[in-house]
Amino acid sequence: MDMDQLVATWTLYLSRRARERTRADAEVNGDAAGAAAAEQALATLPVVGALDARRANAELVSRLSVQRWIALKAAREQGAILEQIAKALGVSRQSAWEVFQRKIAAQQHNGSTQDVQADRAEADRGGEG
Repeated sequence: MDMDQLVATWTLYLSRRARERTRADAEVNGDAAGAAAAEQALATLPVVGALDARRANAELVSRLSVQRWIALKAAREQGAILEQIAKALGVSRQSAWEVFQRKIAAQQHNGSTQDVQADRAEADRGGEG
């Protein structure tokens, strides 16, 4: 599946869950019209199982993690320092540094030596540019 399909699967699942909750709340509150409206909305949405939704979510997280790493490296190559990257990510400088360290360790563990030495030197400098 491409990214659009994965997002669509996850979004459909969340939409169905929201309408199912709306229907359940309406039923508990004796709101027959609200329950009927929620049921009608559910009828227009394709069924997406929880396991299919979870697989789509996991794949999205995996792909976005790769893209996050690519963007982090590109930012460093363009001269951004860790403080700037951390601010853009909404995390502390320490957290940004730890992300860098974990990715380098994973590359080494997976046998991907491309750029590992340069990444390690960058991280060891503390990302000061």
